[in-house]
Amino acid sequence: MLRSLVGSEMCIRDRYLSGTTLPPNLKFTSCVKQAAEGAEIIVFAIPTQFLRPFLVDHRATFPVGIPMVQSAKGIELETLKTPFEIMQDELPGKYGKFLAVLAGPSFAKEMANGLVTNVCIAAPDLSLIHI
Repeated sequence: MLRSLVGSEMCIRDRYLSGTTLPPNLKFTSCVKQAAEGAEIIVFAIPTQFLRPFLVDHRATFPVGIPMVQSAKGIELETLKTPFEIMQDELPGKYGKFLAVLAGPSFAKEMANGLVTNVCIAAPDLSLIHI
């Protein structure tokens, strides 16, 4: 169930997703705590260079015991770490077994339009691959 999303605009202004209608149950908020409250899953789609500071600033607001899925690509310039490795660094211990990665060659436009697409989930804990 999609509860909330951190953001500020209700319309999509993107050359790849223009004209896409957002689901009526999608709620926007600029408050990370409010977005995470009651969530069944958290998907991180944060550019790699901003992921570490975001996790450091907000890790206390994330609920424990739900999948935390990384969907961004890239390498952190300073450390040469992947987004998943950054998550492992900054969300150790109680969050560690709930970390996963979502990857797919092209899924944003297809998913936004309700079309079939191909994605995969990878996680150290195999129970997460069925999310």
